[in-house]
This record gives sequence, structure tokens and C-alpha cells, in this order.
Amino acid sequence: MNKKIFFTSICLVAFIFNLNLKANIEDRDIIKRAKAGVFLAGKSLFGARFILRFKEDINLSEEQEKKVENLLLAFEENSIKRNAEVKIRELRFASYLKSGKIDRRKMEKQLKIISKIKTDFLIDSVNYLLDLKQIMTPVQIEKLKEIKKGIIIKFIKLKKKNKVIH
Repeated sequence: MNKKIFFTSICLVAFIFNLNLKANIEDRDIIKRAKAGVFLAGKSLFGARFILRFKEDINLSEEQEKKVENLLLAFEENSIKRNAEVKIRELRFASYLKSGKIDRRKMEKQLKIISKIKTDFLIDSVNYLLDLKQIMTPVQIEKLKEIKKGIIIKFIKLKKKNKVIH
């Protein structure tokens, strides 16, 4: 099951990335579209914070908890580094565009580097979620699904209750 979700997610990311490469530069929003695809493909995937929040409810062992925490820390460190790298490159790119004479090859190369970093991070994010899922038993995963479903139902009821008609 994990391989199917991962393969589907990667295919979806690659498909969206390929479509966006053909689009013009202003129309590129690769990460948002890919994240939407990953969201749809990964309805049974849970983040570490969600797992840890309900660790007693799903009977997470101490060993599992430690593994989840280690994955979370490693992922957050990677996330901070990647986001910083992207922002630095985007700032450099923006200043390059303001510099006057623009070499289109250099411009394209820089955009491809930035896009690759973002795509690699998205792939790492999916792998992180799959790694988290592998730590848990099928029973724990089902319990988390039920918890998530209950939270969504409560949210929908609350939203309907507080909805104001104008």
C-alpha cells in the first residue's frame, strides 16, 4: 500500500511539474498544484505532530514515539534549510532581474534550480509522511483515521452552527 501511494504521488508530482514547464513563467505555481495532488493522494498519511498529539489514543509505544520524534526533528531541520536556500536564491534572482541586462540562459538556469529545490523538498515531504506511516501498525493507522474523521465532522458541525447568512 505504501509503495502504491508513494508511486502515485510521485507520478502526480512529475505530471504536474511537466505541465507547468510547458506553461509560461507567470502561470507557474508548481508547488501549490503538486501539494494539492499530494493532499488528494495521501488522505491516509499523518504528520508527526498529529500522531504525537494522539499517542495515548492509538497506544503508541515509547520506541515508536522516539522514532516519530526523530523523524520530525530531521524533517524540520531539512525544511528550514531548504526554505532558507530557496529564499536566498529567490532574492538573488530578483536582484539579478533588476540589474539591467538579462542573460536568458542564466535566468532559466536559476529558475530551474529553484524549482528543483522545491520539487525535491516536496518529494522529501511525501517520503517523510510515508516513513511515519511505516512506524505505525495498521490498527494505529485506522484509529488515527477515525480521530481525523471525528475532528472533521466536529469542524463541519461547528462551521454550520456559526454560519451567518448575509
